[in-house]
Amino acid sequence: MDEAQAALRTATRNKTMRFAGAGVALVLLAAGVGARLAQVLERHGTRLRRRLMLSFPSLFALVLVSAGSVFGGDWLRQRAEARHPRPPADAPNVLLIVMDTVRADRMSLYGYGRRTTPNLERMARQAI
Repeated sequence: MDEAQAALRTATRNKTMRFAGAGVALVLLAAGVGARLAQVLERHGTRLRRRLMLSFPSLFALVLVSAGSVFGGDWLRQRAEARHPRPPADAPNVLLIVMDTVRADRMSLYGYGRRTTPNLERMARQAI
């Protein structure tokens, strides 16, 4: 086994142990919150139950409105797109590519030594 494999195995073991530690911490936190919540419910059970029952219709309405906005938004968007006229058959296709943090002097498309943007080069060869 070479050094790279040993380092990778050690890093993986360390990461696994960190995740296991985080899992234990989450279980302990959940147990603490559950114990505290049980105490509060014992003291104020009927009042909290009444508040929950009164707030349920509002929460249900909120879920319905949220679902309606998600699914209704898609439906409205599709209707709006359907109203737009189709472009003529001989209209050119335009593709706008925006790259935020790419330096032109590091793109093979603009003369950089390594092939860093082969797909852009291929599209540029096929373009007008």
